[in-house]
Amino acid sequence: MSLEFLAGLPEFRALVARLKRGEDCLFLSGLIAEARPYIYALLAREIPRPLVIISPGSSPPPELGQDTANFLRLLSVNREVQFLPALSAEPYLEVAAPLEAVASRMKTLHRLLLGHRPIIFTSLPGLLKPVPAAEDLKQSFIKIAAGDELDRNWLLDRLKEFGYVHEDLVASAGEYACRGGIVDIYSVWSENPYRLEFSADRVASIREFDASTQRSINRVETVVIPSLHEFPGGPAFLEKFGRLARSRAGHNRDLEKKLELLRQGEIFPSFIYSSILVRGHFQPITGLMEQPLFIFDERDLVEKDWQERLADWQQAYEEQAAQSAFYLPPAEIFPPETLETVTGRALSLVELGESQEENWIRFSFQPVPRFDNKIPFFLQYLK
Repeated sequence: MSLEFLAGLPEFRALVARLKRGEDCLFLSGLIAEARPYIYALLAREIPRPLVIISPGSSPPPELGQDTANFLRLLSVNREVQFLPALSAEPYLEVAAPLEAVASRMKTLHRLLLGHRPIIFTSLPGLLKPVPAAEDLKQSFIKIAAGDELDRNWLLDRLKEFGYVHEDLVASAGEYACRGGIVDIYSVWSENPYRLEFSADRVASIREFDASTQRSINRVETVVIPSLHEFPGGPAFLEKFGRLARSRAGHNRDLEKKLELLRQGEIFPSFIYSSILVRGHFQPITGLMEQPLFIFDERDLVEKDWQERLADWQQAYEEQAAQSAFYLPPAEIFPPETLETVTGRALSLVELGESQEENWIRFSFQPVPRFDNKIPFFLQYLK
């Protein structure tokens, strides 16, 4: 069967026509889970807008994006797939965000900054958290090319602000090392670290090398180093945060401990959320996308999961507040107005549903059962 069979269905043609007219707030029923990556790939071909696919949980299922990417290749559609997971499943626990989540989010933000129109797989905790404002986001990446004029000490200061850890030798992503005219950087985006050789204030060469053997693998002309933080790491921002936090909480003991950590150059884990207090440095991610098409993959499950998480987080916040711990409430970390914007114009997939209203489109997919060589059951199914 041709991969184009779905594109020719009247239901799909009607869906595309309505989306092109700006009628995003539609409900699709009858689409089984196995068909959805194919649907997303076809929509990416027909709709030249960023697609934002929202799944239940804190992180989108990787197989959904991988299957969609496979269909994009089979359909010869030149659209990239990105992931935007939540930084943390528990905003009120002092647990560092996984580097994989940090790297994935920064890559998505970088693509949006460049004006790309990716297919983004995300969740409500990943989508609703404010991201750096445009000017701060531009400063969250360092592009370095061989031959560039670049102050080595400036680069080292920026890597520290970005959250990279200084080591004698780099061994893991998120580390950097320096000796003489050499700076090694292990970016969270690369499989191997990079070695920059300086000649005075000029980057003489960039090489990818093996961290275990220290041997060069190949020359590289250009690298982009992302920050590990979704906030400015400079002293001015940290001082501004301190003033705003004290004006809200007074001289709270927990807050003072956290501010002391910041003064010592140590970012405490929950600062990824507390930093949002400095509102002028953040924006909804919708500000980085032009006419995005939001898609709820199983809207009922997404909304149920979100309400349960909000209730748990509100309880955790109140428990922390009762102990005079400094945290922002869930409504500041995940602004409800952003959720209203998304839900008010989203395309919603529901597995079951019957409605005669104009904003419903029903497909007629059904899963094929497995018979495991049981011929009588197969014959009965055919009847």
